[in-house]
Amino acid sequence: MALLKSKRSKVAVAIAVAFIILIGGVFGYIELLLAGKGGLINGAGTSAPSISGYINNQGLLSYNNGRFEVPYVSVAYDAPNALVLNAEGGIYAIPPPTHLYIFNYSGGCFKCGNDTTLAIRTMINGIKSYGMNGLYANITNVSAGQLDTIQNDSILVIVTGLIPSSLAANNFSLMETLLAKKTSILYVGLNFSSAIVPGVVPSPIPVPRVPPFLAAYPVGARSANIGFTFRSPTWLFLQKGQVYHRIAYKNVGNGSIAAFPNTLSSWPSEQAAGADLAKAIQLMFWLPRYAYGNTTSIVPRGGIGDIGIAMLRGVNDTTYLLYNTTLPQTLSKGYLRIAIQATPSRPGAPSAYTYITSRPAMNTRGVVSMPSNITPNESGVKITFNITSAPVKPTRLSTFIRIFNQNLVPTGWDEQGPSISNFSSASQTSFYNYYNLGLGPGHYIMMLTNFSDNTELAAGYFVIPPYVVIPTYSNFTSGIFIFRITSGGQPVDEVGYNLTVNRLYNASGVVRSGVVSYKLPTGVLANGPQNFTFRMLGQNFSYTVSKKQFPFRLNPQYVELGVVIIMMVIMVAFVKAPIRDEFYIDVPNLPEAKKLEIKLKANDVISVFEKLNANYHWKYMPLSKSEAKSAIAVNIKYKNIPVELTYSNIDAILDSLLVNGYIVGADDLFAPASWLASSKHDIGYLATFKKLRIYFVTHSYGFTDIDISDEADILATIHGDRKYVVIYSESTKFKNIPLYPGFRTYLAFLNSDVMEEFMTKLYNTSSEGAEKLKMYISADFIRLIDADNPGKTME
Repeated sequence: MALLKSKRSKVAVAIAVAFIILIGGVFGYIELLLAGKGGLINGAGTSAPSISGYINNQGLLSYNNGRFEVPYVSVAYDAPNALVLNAEGGIYAIPPPTHLYIFNYSGGCFKCGNDTTLAIRTMINGIKSYGMNGLYANITNVSAGQLDTIQNDSILVIVTGLIPSSLAANNFSLMETLLAKKTSILYVGLNFSSAIVPGVVPSPIPVPRVPPFLAAYPVGARSANIGFTFRSPTWLFLQKGQVYHRIAYKNVGNGSIAAFPNTLSSWPSEQAAGADLAKAIQLMFWLPRYAYGNTTSIVPRGGIGDIGIAMLRGVNDTTYLLYNTTLPQTLSKGYLRIAIQATPSRPGAPSAYTYITSRPAMNTRGVVSMPSNITPNESGVKITFNITSAPVKPTRLSTFIRIFNQNLVPTGWDEQGPSISNFSSASQTSFYNYYNLGLGPGHYIMMLTNFSDNTELAAGYFVIPPYVVIPTYSNFTSGIFIFRITSGGQPVDEVGYNLTVNRLYNASGVVRSGVVSYKLPTGVLANGPQNFTFRMLGQNFSYTVSKKQFPFRLNPQYVELGVVIIMMVIMVAFVKAPIRDEFYIDVPNLPEAKKLEIKLKANDVISVFEKLNANYHWKYMPLSKSEAKSAIAVNIKYKNIPVELTYSNIDAILDSLLVNGYIVGADDLFAPASWLASSKHDIGYLATFKKLRIYFVTHSYGFTDIDISDEADILATIHGDRKYVVIYSESTKFKNIPLYPGFRTYLAFLNSDVMEEFMTKLYNTSSEGAEKLKMYISADFIRLIDADNPGKTME
């Protein structure tokens, strides 16, 4: 018995060991699979990525019908174990800094927290982790008496909270000397109205002694700050100052000043402050530049590929580079810097970085003139080719046209161009044709080459903007959903699509005038959010339509009434009533009311929208279902009797008109489709205006009607207070939000969902324009309002 027990124990142990080995093997196999997955994407090796690269192509691409030039750089890279590359490129007016100086703060630091050393040490470690080995090897601590030894093209980091008195002496003459040496001053502190003297003593600076380039104005922004921990600025530069996230900067002379406009103690921790300083140094966003741009690319199998950076943005993010014959010479005097981040294919591994610097060689190619933005599948695009570089000896050209994506990968689109005989510099030529591109959204390069030797003759850059999907109508009861699909603000037209709803119910059709209407199959109920996935021109995009949930609030009076009702029910159920005689009345069946079937003409129903608007002295105002019901009753009669419809009838009529394109709708407001052309506004604009009109009327505002004011979409007044309202819509005429001294501007949205979507996009965008808008919102110069509930924000 004991032996049997022992055998059983050994068997059990053996089984347990085998099970453990099996489980270990399974997990080991899974780990190998995961490692293999990284290898399948990027080649075998360790999980930490690496990145190296070199410039294999650069030059100027014509853009927007030849009006602008876009500097373009292609980098060939080798990035094993990387999943995605993020590349930023710029052509700078001064060379990137090669030395880093840290001002000795031991003599005094105003509100610098518990451990300034920790912040500096974190900054230095961060610079190293960003792969800036050259700068990391040239870090020098410098005292006040050594500032004049700083080399040209350097960064000086000052974290003292107030400007050191040595820099403020003699009307900031030493600071101006440093700026003349192309020094970038990275400053952490309050504005320049006070200096700090040794011993941590603040000393006010007389206003006349502060140079105009240091003038600042106070702000109180406390909003989220994408990319940096810092979020509490106290001032901004007054004259020609700019903002990167919440960092104020400006170019002065040959140098620059970039400032985190608060003290070190304003960060959550010293480590957070040091990390922000390191990130700012890695980006070097303050350097004056002629052009810049960024791009993101997925790393292909094997980790080897090309990434292209089109520098679409010009100085101050306001203009592109205008075409002129001297532009190549101007850019050749600048400095090209490409920064590439390789994110790992496996979570937890650090990113890798590489930096490529050189003098640009931006040669002018021949011009390809075409629109900057083209809608998907647009037909008959006029494209003009102007060949400007030609051989001295006459030659015969057999031209060939090809389109590449931004990374110079062929898209498969190619056309044979015309043949040109005896072509030379004395016979430069141009020609044009109309082409059907059939391409989906993306960034593209069109290149004209000589077929025989593949010599490039002309090149141009163009963009097909992404699809924007806006649900204009959703009826979960009938299962009808209508979408407006645009690209670059223009309706997508004649593009075939396939779609699925919740990965089921396949449907296909053609987008016409930017409208797609869909009805769920009979018997299918739309319970919960509906996930629509469209496939158009080889690209997928999705949109989820959710049913609006209305908040349920229970009045305390109803609670009391409910208690009384419950007590009455208990009394009826449990307290026996006295016996009584019961009598019954026999009521005969009454005849059912006759239903009269009336057929309404579409044009008659649409006409009531105009008539109700005329009656109320409105213009282009959409109607709600109840307003449409009343308008039909007043204006349509059958045998001189008003036509009274139920809400079910109204739903059916509006659904039919929507599906057949007679009307358009947004947020349960409807208008004739013809109004969009005559008003030059989309339905979202008109519906938002209608909601605001109702609010202004019920709250005793005076306001301008549609398209009356040249200052805003709506100029509203109450008690002498002006309120400038701009409607968030593709069709607003105010593409740049106007600001008026002493008054606020309100950016109005159709509903809270649209406003939330806008805020999400805004705070995930880091362009100069987006940063300025975020700054104005934070400073309360601009307020965002929901047209469904504007009162709280506008009061």
